Amino acid sequence: MNKKTSKPLSDDEQDELDEFLLSDTTPISCMDLIVLDGFLTGIALTPDIISQDEWIKWVWDMDEGKEIPDFNNYDKPDKVVDYIFRHYNYIVKLLRNGDFEPIYISINDDYYGSTSWCEGFMVCVTKFKDQWKTILKDKPDLFEPIVLLGTEKGQEILDDSGNGDDINYIDEINDRVCEVVPELYKHIKNKGGSNVYQMIH
Repeated sequence: MNKKTSKPLSDDEQDELDEFLLSDTTPISCMDLIVLDGFLTGIALTPDIISQDEWIKWVWDMDEGKEIPDFNNYDKPDKVVDYIFRHYNYIVKLLRNGDFEPIYISINDDYYGSTSWCEGFMVCVTKFKDQWKTILKDKPDLFEPIVLLGTEKGQEILDDSGNGDDINYIDEINDRVCEVVPELYKHIKNKGGSNVYQMIH
C-alpha cells in the first residue's frame, strides 16, 4: 500500500468519491460524502484507536455494518478507499491545526447538509459507544448540538420545542457544531486519548 497523505481531496476527487458512494455499486445504506465527513470526524476523535477494517465497514453499510460494495463492477476500488483514507488524514490535520470545518460548509458555502453531517458523527458515537461513554458523561454539553441535528430524538426535541422551523435557531446550533468539535479534540487530547494523534500511513 502506498503511503497515505493528508492532502485534501480536490473538488473533482470529492465528486468522484461521492458519485461512487451513491452509485448502484454500493449498498443502499452506504454513506454519502457529507455523512462520511461527519463519521470520519468522529473516528478521528474517538479516544482509542479503531482499526480501519473495523470502522470502514460502517461506511459501506451504516445500518448494520455487514453489506459491502460490489467492487467487481467498479474498476478503481483501491482509488476510492485511498480517497477515504486521505480525507480522514486531512480531518486529523485540520483538528491538529485548529482549522476544523465540516465539509458541508465548503461544498455549499452555507449550513445545508448539517443534519447529514451530524448523523454521520453520531453513527460513530453509537457504533463505538463503549469508547465514547466517558466523554458523553463528562461533556454532554459538547454533544448537544450534534445530537439535536443528527438523531431522531434530537429532531423530536426540536419539533416539540417549536424551534424545528426557526432558521435563526438552527443557525445557532450549526455555529455550535463548528465550535464543539475542536473543544472535543482538546478535551480528549488532554485526557490522554491516543487516537487523536494518529493518521493512516
